[in-house]
Amino acid sequence: MTNEKRKILIVDDDKDVVDTINDILYAEGFDTYLAYNGKSALQQIQENDPELVLLDCYLPEMMGIDVLKKIRRIDEDTAVIMMTGHGEEQLVVSLMKAGASDYLKKPLGKFTLLSAVKDVLRKKDINREIIQSERLILLGELFPFVAHEIRNPLHAIGGALTIIQKRAKSDPLIEQSISVMHEEITRLSNFVKECLDFSNPSEPSKFASTDINDVITSSLDLLVPSFQNTSKKIDVSLSLQDSLPNVITNFNEIKQVVLNIIKNSVEAINSKGTLEIKTSHDPVYSKNFITMEFTDNGMGIKKEITRKIFDPFFTTKTATGGTGLGLSVCKKIICENHGGPLTIDSKEQEGTTVTIRLPLNDHKKNE
Repeated sequence: MTNEKRKILIVDDDKDVVDTINDILYAEGFDTYLAYNGKSALQQIQENDPELVLLDCYLPEMMGIDVLKKIRRIDEDTAVIMMTGHGEEQLVVSLMKAGASDYLKKPLGKFTLLSAVKDVLRKKDINREIIQSERLILLGELFPFVAHEIRNPLHAIGGALTIIQKRAKSDPLIEQSISVMHEEITRLSNFVKECLDFSNPSEPSKFASTDINDVITSSLDLLVPSFQNTSKKIDVSLSLQDSLPNVITNFNEIKQVVLNIIKNSVEAINSKGTLEIKTSHDPVYSKNFITMEFTDNGMGIKKEITRKIFDPFFTTKTATGGTGLGLSVCKKIICENHGGPLTIDSKEQEGTTVTIRLPLNDHKKNE
């Protein structure tokens, strides 16, 4: 999950109405955008990707229902609440058929407005979770079959390349080509492993008392030499709480998550930057959890893609061969296998903070 304000676009040609709605929603912590006609509304949707649009039925130049239909063509996932006057029941039917999520009658009261907004966003969240769950179930069933079908030919190709390499030492071009093929085989093998990591259930027998500080330091021991050999200058600072309580985890899974997050932070830093890693346990306010925080000052995540970062196969690393499974696997390990939240708070060009909270109780015993 990402920590960000939910974006709402308010569209009405009456400035007083827009200002009133804006004041109410802003006070509730929403990130609001304003438009006074259909053309401006469509432009705002393209630029800011709001989750919800409050749309007046009667606008200059373009009727609300026409704007609604255009919104549906731009993004079917954008929720739209239509705002109508009294005695327009037949119009309401047409609006719902055109794809409106709900409708409100003017004048709008604060309680009615907030109830409708929160209800539509809640339904949107539930629907997204259902779709995501169905997709993950399908992928989980498909991955083992795909992995088996890919892995066997990869072993055969790798073995054949080794034989060819032994007989082609006198030809630099062939050696270079073989090296490229070996790199691609390794990349595909890593992809198969990530697919299996994503689909395989966690084994309770592998859960044991774990020192999280040890997981972090051992992960850094593995990774620091690799990014010290690059042109990047990255200062890593540790703030690991002494006497941190042990937690019941699958050591290898948690280490996999830590390695992935640190690698993402390093990749997000262009040439020079910092990575701060903290662990903590507050016996008063958060006595049942320990917390890990990873904060970098890299390029951050663009607002328009924050909702997609946990989707399987979504990646911004196409140039470097990213599979798009790294954060999906991390979320599965933390949220499903260990019963703790994983949140990401990021601002473009400022940096990213990843926060993981692991329960002190044995999560697997409670299942």
